Amino acid sequence: MDRASSHLRARLVVACGGVVLLLSLLSARLLYLEQVDGDRLAEEARSHYEYREVLDAQRGRIFDRAGELLARNQTVYKLVVDCRHLRDQGLACIGLAEAEQVSPQTIRKRYLPEEILGKYREYVAEVMSKPLRLPKHELARKLKEKTRGEIVLAKNIEDDFAQELDGILNRSALGGIYLRRGERRFYPSPLSLTQVVGFVDEDGIGVSGVEKAFD
Repeated sequence: MDRASSHLRARLVVACGGVVLLLSLLSARLLYLEQVDGDRLAEEARSHYEYREVLDAQRGRIFDRAGELLARNQTVYKLVVDCRHLRDQGLACIGLAEAEQVSPQTIRKRYLPEEILGKYREYVAEVMSKPLRLPKHELARKLKEKTRGEIVLAKNIEDDFAQELDGILNRSALGGIYLRRGERRFYPSPLSLTQVVGFVDEDGIGVSGVEKAFD
């Protein structure tokens, strides 16, 4: 009986020691992740779900001495694809889940990781080809070829069309595609004043006339 008790006690000591060792290793790993690698991991996580946008200063309106408006800004949008987000497994699973009317977990089980990304690009091309009036194969090629930075799908989108595109993106659960707000110069002034007022280039920089002089 004593021998059996000693044997059992020894096994319990070994088991407890193993549990303590395992918990110690987990604690050390968690401490390392939080104190040493925490900032890098947090930045990597944010990079999958955030994107940066530079907001340019508004260009001022131009009036003549009688108060007549000669130049103003018009709000327009640009449709862009973030290449990093386009290749995010989580966003791709959400989009394909909407397309196939299943859960994202089902998508992960149904396809391999590379299949998920390929099918998601095809889904994006299929959804966006009609409103953008681009052939599906051409759009799919654009999405596949570039792997870094952004892909500009459309520029100078006016408000009504921007709202339509926003609805399509939300209904289809397309992640990684964004409508970026910008401005385009509009000149309601008479044609006789064109040389005086001048104009700006597509980057919003004054090229001639008053636009350049007071850039």
